Amino acid sequence: MSSEVDQLTDDLNQGLSSEDAELSLQDDTEQLASSISGTLTLSSAATSNSVLSNSRENNLRILEEDFDSMGLDEPFNLRFDVIAANIVREGPSKFVVYSICLFESARERPQNITIERRYSQIERLNQSLRKRFPHVMTHIAFPEKHFIGNFRNQVIASRSRAFEQFLTHVSSIDNLRQSDEFNRFFYGSDLRKACKLMKIEHYKEAIPLLQSVAVLQRKLIGGTSFLFQTTLSAIVACCSEAEENDLGAHYARLALKSINNNCNCPLLPPLLETTIRIYWKSGEEKRELEEELKSLQDRGVTSKIRKLHEISLEHLICQLEEKVANVV
Repeated sequence: MSSEVDQLTDDLNQGLSSEDAELSLQDDTEQLASSISGTLTLSSAATSNSVLSNSRENNLRILEEDFDSMGLDEPFNLRFDVIAANIVREGPSKFVVYSICLFESARERPQNITIERRYSQIERLNQSLRKRFPHVMTHIAFPEKHFIGNFRNQVIASRSRAFEQFLTHVSSIDNLRQSDEFNRFFYGSDLRKACKLMKIEHYKEAIPLLQSVAVLQRKLIGGTSFLFQTTLSAIVACCSEAEENDLGAHYARLALKSINNNCNCPLLPPLLETTIRIYWKSGEEKRELEEELKSLQDRGVTSKIRKLHEISLEHLICQLEEKVANVV
């Protein structure tokens, strides 16, 4: 297991392969262009930070609101606004970091979900999607590469609007939105870091990263996908190991609601066992969960229950390896 994770980490750190390309920026459609708006802030910064801009409590609140207002099954109808662009200097290098905010078209009150990405990261997404879906990507525009003038306000503003159109257009096409390439663009880095932390048993530090991943997965791929259930289960496991029982109880309820008593889900028995332990420590009623677990055991669904942090880590690694099967 250790050598597998080490090899995976080395492979992933190399990133997606990228080829130089120059593609003319064109308006996708009048309808798409008219739906994109926002105020762009241009500034300079000393460093960059590419993690999701939300606290632990806010991430939990967002997920609970999503469950209550939209249910589980469908992903959200998203649009993207570039709300800021920072010119960052790191040693001799200088580049622009774009702050990209995710909005749900039908939600009245924004939830302020923001990621930060460089042009090169967005271009790698574009190239990987064109390589895998050449016909689908034919009519999706991407801003051309500039070899000079990259830091002019006009170029940055033009690219920002183009990135909004590009991401919104891609997310409107099911095959592209559900692809590994598109999803890894949003949360692959945080998921990779969380796996490394879980491997060395730094569970407390892994929790906020997994929370960020779960928020994005819920919006991108829906609330009943096995990928989303795995991430929720990993949060529960990390909370249990780190004695964060109150937080763990909240995420356990979300995970169990998502799995919805599906006895074919390999996460269910260890999730029930871990949740029972969390409820016992936090003084919550656990009898119903104990009866459900006993029922699974009586039906021979499981003879030996593995540790939740072990099985969830294995499935998280599968997500990164692009080998997740439709097991549910």
